[in-house]
Amino acid sequence: MVHVVMQLSRTLTSADAASALAWLVDAGLDVPVLDAPQRWLADAPVPLTAASEPAAPAIAPPAPKVAAVDLAGINTLSALGEALDGMAHPLGRDSAGQQLFAGAANAPLLVLSEMPLIADSDEARLLAAMLAAIGTEAAAPARVCILPWPTRGLRPARHADIDTFAPYALRALALMTPKLILALGGRAAALAEPDAAPATLRGRWLALAGAPMVATFAPAMLLRQPRLKADAWADLQRLAERMPA
Repeated sequence: MVHVVMQLSRTLTSADAASALAWLVDAGLDVPVLDAPQRWLADAPVPLTAASEPAAPAIAPPAPKVAAVDLAGINTLSALGEALDGMAHPLGRDSAGQQLFAGAANAPLLVLSEMPLIADSDEARLLAAMLAAIGTEAAAPARVCILPWPTRGLRPARHADIDTFAPYALRALALMTPKLILALGGRAAALAEPDAAPATLRGRWLALAGAPMVATFAPAMLLRQPRLKADAWADLQRLAERMPA
């Protein structure tokens, strides 16, 4: 196994390694190694009081209850939007309505992202420039966001958030029947292949909702690490090869 890892490390350039690491960070894997080994399967020790009696167990706050919805029975985008508007989930809804989807069904291009971009933000302007570089206006593609509302304070999405709303995004994609998808970020790309390593989702064609899909870095990642723009440009060129004339 060590020999295989050593051989693999010799085939990666420093740029390849940096790109793969950035993709893992973008997917939320920000603690690859801890300072000390952990016994994850061991029972947690029970704290004792001064009298050496077991302390009362801490009571965790109740998890937010999200009503189950039969998404298979929802056959229109308007009904899907109504189902979302009726949900109670602590994302911090700063906007007036849900932003799960926008644009025309069966659009030539659909942009899939983790959460809505703030209008006129640096991220939104960068995405507009990326689309313009392949001859597409920012308002032209359809859009689906995994999280229908920006998180409170624009905090990174939690796994529980993704797990809650990903079925809605997948149902929106099924109803919109896009012809071509551009996924922004590791979590958006993972909707196509949930069990794949995040670093393997870039640089090749994926498939989602019956449409071919290209995954690239989210605009926020490109703003933090401009050196990744060359990789993003290669992804956009791959997408442009299949864009309708």
